[in-house]
Amino acid sequence: MSADEYDSVPSTDGDVAPPTGVDELKPPSLERALGLNKVLADLFGAETVSERGPEEIGRYQLRRSIGAGGMGRVYEAYDPQLERRIAIKVLHPDLAVDERLLREGKAMARLSHPNVVTVHDVGITDDRAFVAMELVEGTTLRGWQRERRRAWREVLQMYLAVGRGIVAAHEAGLVHCDLKPDNVLVGKDGRPRVTDFGIAQLGTELTGSTGDGTDVSIGAGTMAPAVGTPQYMSPEQFLRRPLDARTDQFAFCSMLWEALFSRRPFKGGSTYELAANVVRGARQDPPPGHGVPPSVRKACERGLAVEPGERWPSMAELLDDLRRAWGRVKRRRAAWAVAGVAMVGAAGIGAVQLRSAQLVQACEEQGAAISEVWNESRREALGEALGSHEAPYAKVTASQVLAVLGARAEAWADATIEVCRHHTVDRSWMRSKYARAQWCLDDRRVELYVVIDQLSHPNDAVMASAIVASKNLASSDTCLDPVRLQQISVPPDESREQVREARHELARSWASYTTGDYEDALVRSTAVYERATELAWAPLVASAALRRAKAAFYLEGNEQGFDYVVDAYFEAARAGELETAFGAALLAESYEGRGSKLGDRRTLWLRHASVLLDQMGAEGDLNHGRHAHALGREAMGRGEHVEARAQLERALEIFGRTLGPRHPTSFQTLRRLAMVDVVDGDFDGGVERLEGLLREQEALYGSEHPALYNTLYDIAAAHIEGGRPKEAQPILERSLALHEATRVPDVDLAIALSNLGGIQNDMRNFDEALRWHARAVAVVDSIDAGDNLLHTMVLNNLANTYLALERYDEARPTLERIVKLLTDNAVAEFPHLAVAQSNLAGALLGQGHVEEARDYFRRSLEIRTRALGEDNPRLGMPLLGLAEAALVAEEPDEIRSAAHQVIALTEDHPQFQGLRHRAQLLLIMAMGFDEPAAAVEQMKAWVARPEVGEDLRERGREWLAEQDSSAR
Repeated sequence: MSADEYDSVPSTDGDVAPPTGVDELKPPSLERALGLNKVLADLFGAETVSERGPEEIGRYQLRRSIGAGGMGRVYEAYDPQLERRIAIKVLHPDLAVDERLLREGKAMARLSHPNVVTVHDVGITDDRAFVAMELVEGTTLRGWQRERRRAWREVLQMYLAVGRGIVAAHEAGLVHCDLKPDNVLVGKDGRPRVTDFGIAQLGTELTGSTGDGTDVSIGAGTMAPAVGTPQYMSPEQFLRRPLDARTDQFAFCSMLWEALFSRRPFKGGSTYELAANVVRGARQDPPPGHGVPPSVRKACERGLAVEPGERWPSMAELLDDLRRAWGRVKRRRAAWAVAGVAMVGAAGIGAVQLRSAQLVQACEEQGAAISEVWNESRREALGEALGSHEAPYAKVTASQVLAVLGARAEAWADATIEVCRHHTVDRSWMRSKYARAQWCLDDRRVELYVVIDQLSHPNDAVMASAIVASKNLASSDTCLDPVRLQQISVPPDESREQVREARHELARSWASYTTGDYEDALVRSTAVYERATELAWAPLVASAALRRAKAAFYLEGNEQGFDYVVDAYFEAARAGELETAFGAALLAESYEGRGSKLGDRRTLWLRHASVLLDQMGAEGDLNHGRHAHALGREAMGRGEHVEARAQLERALEIFGRTLGPRHPTSFQTLRRLAMVDVVDGDFDGGVERLEGLLREQEALYGSEHPALYNTLYDIAAAHIEGGRPKEAQPILERSLALHEATRVPDVDLAIALSNLGGIQNDMRNFDEALRWHARAVAVVDSIDAGDNLLHTMVLNNLANTYLALERYDEARPTLERIVKLLTDNAVAEFPHLAVAQSNLAGALLGQGHVEEARDYFRRSLEIRTRALGEDNPRLGMPLLGLAEAALVAEEPDEIRSAAHQVIALTEDHPQFQGLRHRAQLLLIMAMGFDEPAAAVEQMKAWVARPEVGEDLRERGREWLAEQDSSAR
């Protein structure tokens, strides 16, 4: 059929089948259209094609097909608006497309990294989804590897660059799920760029299609097709389990293994055989004589572990280990080179080179001293202690902690060697700078030692905080920072050993603090503070004072703790310890922010911190991130949400750069950003941000760690705030189950239980709500929380459920308890006491005690009037209560008086429409006393109004039924 015949085929309507061979009269595919253009050009010249015009996707003009894959086809295209050549990937037409593609595309477009292909645009046109991206001229990573035989160092250097792109994408929330050498482009400049990030995962979400369409059978079961390219797929992909960033890590190590050893890590003559070997972890050994260092191979082997939790905690930490492995090889080569020159020189030039070799070796030995703190024996013992604990997250915690501590130990060794070489080999550091660096490194070594020791005896609290404690160890890199080194003080020789001993004890205090034993931390830091005062070495006094203040923050009242933090601030300022003073200023702001009786001076303390930052220098370092976080938190307190968001986003950027990915400090900032979203009314944005945080936490902690509890609770709360209680319920139940499995009953548990009851109330499942509220009250009673507002909140929710069930005899004593609690503790009358009095009046009215009910309604009205004035719509509740009491007493004039007041108060306030409708209902009922027939007609019209709530309509229908019965 010619092109003209194709275009002229008549359309079909109804049940008439389309003509054979016309493909249901769809327009020609892009591939076919471009092919047709080529044929026309060959037959009639390029003019014909230009007259016909290029095929287009959106504004982009397609020129030629340059590749195809499982998700779609890639074309070279031209963007006439920006006058540039681009690549455009058009997804297959059978892929279901929805808003998820656009969300993925926006995330890809925000990602700007030299080792990731830049995405310019994502869209949908004619039901075809496309991704417009930079055009990379060159080859694929597979093509680069095949060009010639490459040394392992060259291969590793290339893959480290690839890995940096993967890390950047992971930090942006993108997981690839189909990493392979064909999805990495190597430009003519030699720079690799990872492509198709997000699209592979999108394919997983939308279609569940496979890379090769093959069903894989393992053991007795048959699996549905798995997404990915089998040669690089992880066990969880073959087993159809949840995927995350560790899936990409497995694929990366598979690729690197293949590039280094010229064979894949797992044999597989068929997809079945390959899958079986991958799932069993049956890895084949590299060929002999490959020359790749064992440390590089070991890093790959860990990334190829069957269980995701046994792999590297993140791609960033895998890359760090590979870099360190390469660095160790380079240092050994340098040492041997120096030694080789020395041997030659010994026969001729002499002993200078020999002396250099000896100095290098001495520096290496100083670095090796870390083995006294961290070695294979201690690693195995700690892994056993953590992994054998009964906590459900024990194995994940053990794996993460061992990886972090191992990295810290190696970083200390590298920093120690570098400091030594600066001073003794190349002589670029003077003695004073060297002494400050050694003092700093001694701190890092001792902190590492005491944390290992603390974690080696894990109780429940230690297990819960183990990952945070290891992640919060200070970096040894700061001991190489010239700006930081200038600010370090070294004690005089005569007291140095005594100060060192005191600092070691202070490190133990810090270890107790980071693992949640605040009482021990306070005792130890107080003892060190007293000892430091005797030694009269001001920097130690300041450090001990700050540690004492931090422990007291969690244990003692604000006034006592605040005294400690003020002492710390002035001790540090007097000693010139800028960083300690900065930490004290931020801590003081935290004391003020949680409601100190000393007044709100948060902004003043943040100004102190800002001045100290300026004096310390090092723009953009970790301290600047902490300051930005505090500024964001303080701005939230003032209701300045634009400022809060800007500061928190700045803090998040700094934390990501200085602390690396997936750090608990960043998690705190993400949570606060989500709070800003929710307070601003962006409930979807808040939920999306919190769900991203939850994925990050699950990747770090596992799915059963108590650290997830608050995030789950926040997601549920955001759904509730957004009017989606049904979506909140399963999340809140998961949060609750996690809390009950890992934590003792506390305030958080009571609030969660009460909120679950509130969700059931909203859905009118009052019997189920009653069960949750009763449990919340039992928890509050058992823990003696000391928070009377919390008591009254959960008791009030229970009482309201009793009222909804018309169980007034049970509601009344609960409400009387609330009123007594609030009165005895002199809690602010509005809104707490006023609301409790209204509710108690409702229970009394239900029991038939009309005059007592009126008394409490009037008390509530008086409190509200004093607090809010006489024209506030919130006066409507007790006024309606008085109208209801008048209805029971059959006093129509009193009903009309109260109801008209409610209507007047709420007339200009649409958010109080429910009160106004209730007042209208009562007015019609009042009319029934004098003009029953007219009242019936009005009620019939009123219950038909669509804007009236169903509860009130039902009450109106019940009244009509009563009138009808009376008339008979």
